Amino acid sequence: MPVYAQVAEGVNIAITADKTEVTVGDPVQLTVEITHPTGYLVILPKLPREWGEVKVRAQATPETVASGNGNEITRQRITVSRFMTGTVEVPTMTIVIKDAHGQSFGKVSPPFSFTVLSVLTPDDAELHDLKPQASLPISRWWWGVVALAILSMGALAWWLKRKFYKIRNQKSEVQSPLDPRPPHQIALEELAQIKQLALPEQGRFKEHYILVADCFRTYLDRRYQIPAMDLTTSEIKKKLEKRSKQYEVGSREYEGRSTEITHSSLLLTPYSLLLIPKIVKLLNECDLGKFAKFTPEIQEAYQVIEQSRLLVEETKETASTAPNEQANIHSRQS
Repeated sequence: MPVYAQVAEGVNIAITADKTEVTVGDPVQLTVEITHPTGYLVILPKLPREWGEVKVRAQATPETVASGNGNEITRQRITVSRFMTGTVEVPTMTIVIKDAHGQSFGKVSPPFSFTVLSVLTPDDAELHDLKPQASLPISRWWWGVVALAILSMGALAWWLKRKFYKIRNQKSEVQSPLDPRPPHQIALEELAQIKQLALPEQGRFKEHYILVADCFRTYLDRRYQIPAMDLTTSEIKKKLEKRSKQYEVGSREYEGRSTEITHSSLLLTPYSLLLIPKIVKLLNECDLGKFAKFTPEIQEAYQVIEQSRLLVEETKETASTAPNEQANIHSRQS
């Protein structure tokens, strides 16, 4: 049976799983369903790879369908797994909901758990002697089959290599973003929604810092194409510094793949390099708010939103980004 959490009048959250008992390492598909009135906007957070005690293997794009009686259902499927036995508590997540009047509120998903069983049976605890080595007769024609297979694999590898380089040189990879707007517009809108939630006034500082950190990390991912959601703060710093060093080189490395840069906007100009310490400071403050056991001042909690907004404004891509940044350098040096 699904577990429900009442988040607002006419809005319910349900979490179900395709199976409640699995063995170690087996995937479990969770389905998060939010039932809400027609016209509501539901924003589900992007989950990290290591999500509490489980590992996130896939997170599908949310979909919204009509359910009748003036309601809609926004649904997302999340595939997780765990490599230790026992009962697993799936971490909660903060879901942001925006009603038809533009008012936003956030609520935590209900608790959910499943059981991970061992792949061993009681009989597997007993050690058995090794079986004697089997002797298999090998005929002469078998070596011919092996040689033919090796030649075929070599030919296939050569063909795939040629095709790969042909596709890469064409530079015609086309991606359809979920949101076609510029990264800074998306980030600024999300930061405004987080501010409207007024989580610090409710004492929910951890949720507040998680939303701000996820929003800014996603912006870095979209703006500079670095997998910020999967990196530590120090790793993000190294990636950004590498972008600045590549400003004149014209090549980049993204998630282990080396490709030629065709847009200098993906690199950090010398002016943007001056902002890296501010970016690192912001991420460290968010990490402190998420993991440390302390209660900040409400004003301090809202300052991270303002700092994020200023950094987004200073690093956003514009038609005259490079000239403006060079002018800012000269003005700071004078």
